[in-house]
Amino acid sequence: MASYPVIIHAVLMVYGVIGLGMFLWKAGVIPREVNQSLSKIVILILYPALIFDKIVGNPGLGDTGNLIWAPLMGLTTVCMGYLVCWMVAPLFGLRSQQERGTFSFTTGMFNYGFIPIPLALALFDDRTVGVIFLHNVGVEVALWSIGLIVLTGRWEAHLLKRMLNMPLIAIAVSVSLTLLALDGYIPTFLRGSVQLLGSAAIPVALLVIGMSMGEHLSRKICREGVKTGSAGILLRLAILPVLMLTLAHFIPMSIELKRVVVLQAAMPSAVFPVILARVYGGDARTALRVILATSVLSLFTIPLWIMIGMQWLGLDV
Repeated sequence: MASYPVIIHAVLMVYGVIGLGMFLWKAGVIPREVNQSLSKIVILILYPALIFDKIVGNPGLGDTGNLIWAPLMGLTTVCMGYLVCWMVAPLFGLRSQQERGTFSFTTGMFNYGFIPIPLALALFDDRTVGVIFLHNVGVEVALWSIGLIVLTGRWEAHLLKRMLNMPLIAIAVSVSLTLLALDGYIPTFLRGSVQLLGSAAIPVALLVIGMSMGEHLSRKICREGVKTGSAGILLRLAILPVLMLTLAHFIPMSIELKRVVVLQAAMPSAVFPVILARVYGGDARTALRVILATSVLSLFTIPLWIMIGMQWLGLDV
């Protein structure tokens, strides 16, 4: 049985660092240029190092089912989110391609990285963290293919090239080394250096998320986006978690993957879609409203959904 105080503690720990990031931004301590530089450092160095550290030699990769089902579940749950949000969006007055596409793209995509990973480390084990990275391969494929079609309303073949990024390269290298039993040949000092870098990924990333939210959080955005934010909350924090947990209940999968689905079902919308909305001609304000609304309320809903999901799927913390 999941321990509610343990879950609450883990969630508050994560959101405490995010809150510090928001405070630092609002207080003017961190310049915009520093925030942008930190984002690049996280994506290009720290996050790949964390992936390498947690996947290489991870016994969870010994389960062939994880290698197949984890990416497939990531792809399926995100595409399911896009479909449901696209169908429901007109009910909330989001009918133009720009608004409907951005809403569906943002609400259908859960925060699949820097919030669930520290929660997995706090509540579970390294096996589960390794499966999260495998799961996220499917998420990335969905994001850069179906996701951008939903956002823009068109298909462009060159978009697939963006799937080739440092985190996915790190996953491919780490999985290959583990499956080929070459992880034992990696020098100890190199493993130590990578582990040191990886240990900084989560706190720095959470600070960056907090600073990004602090930059965009304003009374005007909140006041004008009540209807859109409410729609995002209803779908991302209520309907979609039920659908994701139902899927996990009926599909046979490993304990680690069930834990991952529980964590992802509890997540708010990802922050990254607002950047893509700006780049590809979406409605950034719609994305911001959904992200801010679901992120704030998820402080209270994450523990509830983890508790419900763990009990529903018969898991323990």
